[in-house]
Amino acid sequence: MDDESLPHVLKEQVLRLIDDIKELVPVEKQTVWLVVKYFFMGLDDDSLVQHIINTVLPHKEKIVNKDENFFMGDKGVFVNLPEKEVNYVRNMVSKNGFLMPSEKAAIWDYFTIFVTIAEACKKKK
Repeated sequence: MDDESLPHVLKEQVLRLIDDIKELVPVEKQTVWLVVKYFFMGLDDDSLVQHIINTVLPHKEKIVNKDENFFMGDKGVFVNLPEKEVNYVRNMVSKNGFLMPSEKAAIWDYFTIFVTIAEACKKKK
């Protein structure tokens, strides 16, 4: 994979995460996630990279260590979601949340990928 395709790969990964989350939430919450997906689809790749650099990369240590405080702190990557939905995601991934360990691991894997790609894009600039 060349450096030029990294922003596009990042966008694909963000959209996959949204799709995965959408599948985990009750039907009545899926519409919100469709709106979120359309929002991210509407961002150009470079804007999305900058968004991830600004909202996720500062939390690299928490992500690498799978520290749930990453989700409990500021909105981060979910900054454009309504507070109610952010709290729902926080509750999903909390220790007492309803996610299976494999589902929670998959979400951490996405954020690890986001960090890796964002760092590579930042170095390129």
